[in-house]
Amino acid sequence: MFTAFLIVLIPPTVVNAVVPKFYQNLALWMARENPSRIYNWFAFCTASVVTEIPISILSALVYWLLWYYPTGLPRDSSTAGYTFFMTMLFFLFQASWGQWICAFAPSFTVISNVLPFFFVMFSLFNGVVRPYSQLDVFWKYWMYYLNPSTYWIGGLMAATLPTIQVQCAPQEAAYFDPPPGQTCSQYAGNFVTQAARGYLLNPEATAECGYCPYRTGVEYMATLNVVPSDKWKYAAIFLAFCISNWALVYFFIWTVRVKGWSFGFGYLFGGLGRGVEVVKRGVKKMVGGSKEKKRGDGGEKESG
Repeated sequence: MFTAFLIVLIPPTVVNAVVPKFYQNLALWMARENPSRIYNWFAFCTASVVTEIPISILSALVYWLLWYYPTGLPRDSSTAGYTFFMTMLFFLFQASWGQWICAFAPSFTVISNVLPFFFVMFSLFNGVVRPYSQLDVFWKYWMYYLNPSTYWIGGLMAATLPTIQVQCAPQEAAYFDPPPGQTCSQYAGNFVTQAARGYLLNPEATAECGYCPYRTGVEYMATLNVVPSDKWKYAAIFLAFCISNWALVYFFIWTVRVKGWSFGFGYLFGGLGRGVEVVKRGVKKMVGGSKEKKRGDGGEKESG
């Protein structure tokens, strides 16, 4: 599972490579092609989207080959094919993600300030860094379900973990002693059966009974709110996120760059900028006042 999670560390690198190039092309189109009517906004969006597809597919293939087989994941064609399909979608997603963010942002400074927020939300609220059952209520019922990485990681786990048999190492088990005259199975067998999860490492022992909390990958996925039968639902939802990214590129280029709509972002960022300036002036006054006070105190000491 951890190897599947590692892919969420890639978007900052890819998006930060896509955004400057897209922003430069956008500025060039707005300054040259659009005013001269060489080609319109739809052609620009289509060219920008299509040119990212081949390199995304090639990158996905290289990443999948270097990740999937060396880590010992299931070798059957169904699981391997599904995993490659999801990996390809992920690389398409991150390229188009950077494009629509760049399309709506009024300046490159705004893009630089917005991207870290998206990266943090994308990495944290997917039920892996913090399991779904441990998420705060405020995040559990909306951000978890709005996060694209929730469905990518869920789909990967639903495809690769169901057939895995968990074998706890001795240091990973929980240990307890049964009452005198009883074996581990006699004392804790009903608990394991009712819990429907985990197994006893030494059921016939009379001391230091070891309990492993998971028997199969399915039992582990239940703690992360992942259901194996929903793997294609996860794939469909993540595909919808990819399509929505491409749609947002067209939408924001037409509304923000062609029609000049601001959606209130001008007031928002303008207000934030003014707030920052007020804070800066306050800090300068405080620092300047303290310096003048120190100079005054020094002058009084010299005159004394």
